[in-house]
Amino acid sequence: MNVAEYLQIVRTVHARTTDWRLGQTYFNVLTEARPELAEKVRGSIVDPFHQDARIGDFLVFVSDNWDEVAA
Repeated sequence: MNVAEYLQIVRTVHARTTDWRLGQTYFNVLTEARPELAEKVRGSIVDPFHQDARIGDFLVFVSDNWDEVAA
């Protein structure tokens, strides 16, 4: 899976999951797709789970680190 495929899955899941905010969706899908990368994000200043305002920084971090962390 690449970043573009991840983003497509986020869009699909978010459209179907009305009880998750967008930041929760980004994080939850990342946890399933790339758990090792999600662990780098968890609790950091780019973690969007509780604050949607962090989504932009989260996306930059994920894009920059997608290939750095072993899949």
